[in-house]
Amino acid sequence: MGAYREDFPQWSEFLRQWLPWQQGNVYAVCLRSLDERVIGTTTLGDFDFKNDSAHIGWTAYSPDVWGSGVNADAKRLLLSTAFTHGFERIRLQADVLNVRSRAAIERIGAQEEGVLRHVQRRADGSWRDTVIYSVLREEWPHVRSVIDERLAGRPADPSYTPSP
Repeated sequence: MGAYREDFPQWSEFLRQWLPWQQGNVYAVCLRSLDERVIGTTTLGDFDFKNDSAHIGWTAYSPDVWGSGVNADAKRLLLSTAFTHGFERIRLQADVLNVRSRAAIERIGAQEEGVLRHVQRRADGSWRDTVIYSVLREEWPHVRSVIDERLAGRPADPSYTPSP
């Protein structure tokens, strides 16, 4: 089923169970418009301070902002935050079947590392294979420029401006 839900009560219940409230920094993603409406969520979590690594994930957006640049902007903010605070490696991942999410991760310049097989069950009971990507500190300047170029050409809505 994925993260999309038909109404707010369903969405709220899903988020209470899905997001890593105790293991990560969960963020609501809002549009910078007059209504500041929440259009999704993303998280910086799975902190491994010994190895200076973390994971950006648990990302879900309203379908009306898919492909708009919102995800790229949020990833830029979280990657910048992570590298500014001393992390060496940031992991991103997606279900092998989630072509849209994999393409979004690849568009920002993350490097594919491989596939973990049968790591968890999907909602339908089938096994999920997970594609692992990463961005290393030394790659961040290039990834940042890739994201900045993408954001310069694809604003999310007329009032949207990418974050500094």
